[in-house]
Amino acid sequence: MWKAFKSVKDDSEHGVECFALGQDVACVFHMMLVLERGLVALANQLKVKRGVKEWGRLIADIQDAIAALAAARASRPKGSKPPSTKAARAFAKRIKFYSEAAKEFSYFKDAWRNHVAHGRAKYDRNDARKVMTHVREFMVILQAGGLKETT
Repeated sequence: MWKAFKSVKDDSEHGVECFALGQDVACVFHMMLVLERGLVALANQLKVKRGVKEWGRLIADIQDAIAALAAARASRPKGSKPPSTKAARAFAKRIKFYSEAAKEFSYFKDAWRNHVAHGRAKYDRNDARKVMTHVREFMVILQAGGLKETT
């Protein structure tokens, strides 16, 4: 994960350290900072303007960009040759990856990010372990899908 997302190294290490020290809320907070780098990478990949946006608005803009990409692909100029079967499959696979990633970010936002960012929840050891595991697995999926940070 650190290969594609170099800037998450400190927060991921701090999150693990917080977990080891029993600081479960701090662990979850650091894991949400790790995820934010993945969210930004997805936005950048789809050329979504970020500015200062809360997660919900950014995720909605990402979903709009995915829909626009799919619509643009579906509406070819009249008389143009359709894409090859291989190209069509690759495109469909990419759209599926983007859509699933956006949906996963929505899940993270609603399940943990909003609560920890606004001090509205307490997390225990099991919560922190679940968040750490889920974040790590998801960031590996993002990397495997070709997402990475841009500088």
